[in-house]
Amino acid sequence: MFWYTGKENKEEILRRLIIAHYRHAHTDYDVERNNIDKWIAPQKVKKETGFDSFEKFLEWYKYEKDGMDKFKREWWIGELNALRSIAVENAKEHYTNVTRKLAEEDGLIQKAQISDFVYEKGNFT
Repeated sequence: MFWYTGKENKEEILRRLIIAHYRHAHTDYDVERNNIDKWIAPQKVKKETGFDSFEKFLEWYKYEKDGMDKFKREWWIGELNALRSIAVENAKEHYTNVTRKLAEEDGLIQKAQISDFVYEKGNFT
C-alpha cells in the first residue's frame, strides 16, 4: 500500500489503512467476497457463460474439466477468474463504503466530502 500511495499525504494513507482494517476486521467482507453470485449480476454470468449462476457454472466446470484438453481447461479457468474478479471488486467497493461510514461514525476519520473521496479501481483501500 505504501509504495502505491507514496504520492499522497500521511492523513490519506492513515485514512485508507483504517478503512482497510475495518473492512477486514469488522465486517464479513472476507467471507462474503467469496459469495460470487451475490456480487455479480446473473445476466452477466448468463451472457458470458450461458449458465444462470456462477455456482452452476463452477459445478459444470468441475464435472467436465477432466475431459477437456489443456487449452480449453485454461480458457474456462480464465472465465471463472474473470467473473470472480468482477464480483470481488464489487464486494470490495460495497464494504469500503460501509466501513468508511463506520470509521467516520467512530470518529477515526473525518467525513469526506464527495469531491474528496473517489473510489478508484485498483486503489487498494
